[in-house]
Amino acid sequence: MLDGTRQHVIFIDPKGILRCEGMEDPKLRVFETIKDIEHKLAVKDTVRGANTSLHSFVVSNTPMGSVRWWTPELASWQDFADRHVLFQKESTGNYISEIFTRSLVDLLCD
Repeated sequence: MLDGTRQHVIFIDPKGILRCEGMEDPKLRVFETIKDIEHKLAVKDTVRGANTSLHSFVVSNTPMGSVRWWTPELASWQDFADRHVLFQKESTGNYISEIFTRSLVDLLCD
């Protein structure tokens, strides 16, 4: 996605999260680790890398209530969304538009 001169590269991983081992599972932390890659890219290529944002989302086909390690006290829907984990079946709106919105908001918060 292009936003002016900035390019956003969005990785979307469609998966069930039934077998993940909690909020700290590496599969649910890619949204953080991809920012390390983004930084390395910016350092390595100061022209193109500085104008590139990397984003990662997990789109879960597992309903939140079916995640064996999840309890309402552990994490809310918003907590998952803040970690870029979106639930296909429980999305209150269009999860695809949520991906684009969050990608642009991430840029504003950086």
